[in-house]
Amino acid sequence: KQHTQPSLAAVVPLKNHLNTEYYGVLEAGTPPQTFEVVFDTGSNNVWLYSQSCQTSTCQEHKTFDHTQSSTFRRMDGLSTIKYGSGDITGKLVSDTMTVGGVTIADQAFLEVVEERSVAFKHGPFDGVVGLGYYSSGSLTPFFDNMMTQTPAVLQTNQFSLYLGTGPEAPSAILFGGVDERLQASPFSFFPVVGRNTDIYYWALEMRDIKIGDKMMKFCKEESSIEGTTGVCTVVVDSGSSLIGGPPDAVERIRELVPVDSACKDIEKLPSIYIVIGNKQFELTAADYVMQYEVEGGGRMCHHGFSPMSLPFSGALWVLGDVFLRKYYTVFDRDLDRVGFALAKTSEQLGL
Repeated sequence: KQHTQPSLAAVVPLKNHLNTEYYGVLEAGTPPQTFEVVFDTGSNNVWLYSQSCQTSTCQEHKTFDHTQSSTFRRMDGLSTIKYGSGDITGKLVSDTMTVGGVTIADQAFLEVVEERSVAFKHGPFDGVVGLGYYSSGSLTPFFDNMMTQTPAVLQTNQFSLYLGTGPEAPSAILFGGVDERLQASPFSFFPVVGRNTDIYYWALEMRDIKIGDKMMKFCKEESSIEGTTGVCTVVVDSGSSLIGGPPDAVERIRELVPVDSACKDIEKLPSIYIVIGNKQFELTAADYVMQYEVEGGGRMCHHGFSPMSLPFSGALWVLGDVFLRKYYTVFDRDLDRVGFALAKTSEQLGL
């Protein structure tokens, strides 16, 4: 049967860096200057390195030269963004931006003049496009701006993320809906929580984590978002490589499911399930064990569940790329919900 695809506004292919980061092309300015950026659902600002930044990290990446753009506009002030891995400081500016052939006028962003982060130095990307919600004090986020363009560029205020495994497999972010050809199952949708607070996360209620056939009962305490009890909060974060959780809970998972660094007996490890609503999302050892080739032909393995201490009360978990590779994910701003479908593998896509 022929699939009639919704007219997606833009499809941006993503490059896969060691299964830890995915980045795609963004154009900024007039005429366009081209950058490779991380599309990050776990933050809500846009930034690019500035040509006036003198640090070695800036010098090793593509930098934005505003003197070459006729549509560039200065805004007032400086701003600092703090990440788990360090922080960056930039001037508030605005310019035209284009992704996948769709142009957005007057996108506010930070032109980074200072950064303090080892992660960015070695990262193959020149900036970040945050796809989280607006929060007080943030610039107008990228997708909010895309949603309000006139004439409209989106038929539906959704974007979806398909992450492949390995450098040859395709990966993409699709603005304006989903491509059914990437799904191996129907979508299950869950409401975004915390919209009445000032958090910008795509946060869902998580009921528990199950190992094999045993519920772990990790979510008994008060949640980190007001008004939800007996659940954990889980943030869907394309900018995180792993699945993160409270250190004590992750330690328990690692005790029960030990991953051998030399990859011994990986296939004997049990499945781990993320329980959201009435659905259990299975991750097999092939999904949650990060495997790397090492020089000399061997393999190295480490655990895809990582301890995270975040400045939030309660049990906060993060579903990063380890989860998003297995499940094709749609972020729906029309109905404030997130949908997960089993993603087709490269083999199922016939590639």
